[in-house]
Amino acid sequence: MEKLSETILTIFNVNNLGSMKNALLVLLGKVIWAIAILFIAWIVVKIGNKFIHKIMNKKIDIKTKGEKNLSSFEGIVKSVFKVFVYLIAILSILTGVFKLLDASSLVTTVGVGGLALSIGAQSLISDIISGFFLIYENQMSVGDWVTIGSNQGTVIALELRCLKLETYEGEMVYVPYGEIRNLVNKSKLESSIIVDVPISYKQDISKAVETLEEVALNFESKDLTSNLKVMPPVTLDDETYKLRVFGKCKPCANWELERLIRKEIVDKARTNNINLGFDLSLQK
Repeated sequence: MEKLSETILTIFNVNNLGSMKNALLVLLGKVIWAIAILFIAWIVVKIGNKFIHKIMNKKIDIKTKGEKNLSSFEGIVKSVFKVFVYLIAILSILTGVFKLLDASSLVTTVGVGGLALSIGAQSLISDIISGFFLIYENQMSVGDWVTIGSNQGTVIALELRCLKLETYEGEMVYVPYGEIRNLVNKSKLESSIIVDVPISYKQDISKAVETLEEVALNFESKDLTSNLKVMPPVTLDDETYKLRVFGKCKPCANWELERLIRKEIVDKARTNNINLGFDLSLQK
């Protein structure tokens, strides 16, 4: 009980507990000061973010790094600045307002604690440094479709120490930068359209090729970057051989285009009585 009383006296900065009203006024004053310091820190963060945005747009070549990449890199710098400002504000409240920490001993504690923290937080430091170089080297940006290990999806956010990946199934995957060993970015170059079509050996190959070429010639899309071509048999299976429709398109547009091309092939096969080698007969 005595220790509790001493603690209350220290916080309220009074000599006795006789006047609860005065004690509450002291506490209210300290709370107001704490809120004021946090408000100032909030203003500093807002002004600093605008300054960082201005500097980043001047120092980083947007044409080289890309607008999305600039935004990602800028976000990390802002996060570090925000943590630093609020850490200073909290320490100021603890030492200057509530006097729960002694400033001189805090410097010594920070020195020793900083050494221990640097040893214990090696993974955190590794994540931050790795993330800096991943973004600075333009290896990925927000909105890119990437494969990292067994995870595949769209990068929806680049945080201070990890990236957020949304998979095709709608799952959210958090990947620390330091754990990224192999990164495949499918949003940097043109994607390949590859549609393999099984054809029965009973089907005349010339008619099958002619049908696929008709589909390739008539297929139109704003995402295509090259004409579709029909390649000769690429595989020979027990009951079918496979013809391939090949082309180039904008990054990550290949999945949707491949589905549309398959639909056109099935429709045209029904019209031209082409045996695709399925158990389900396509003959009219």
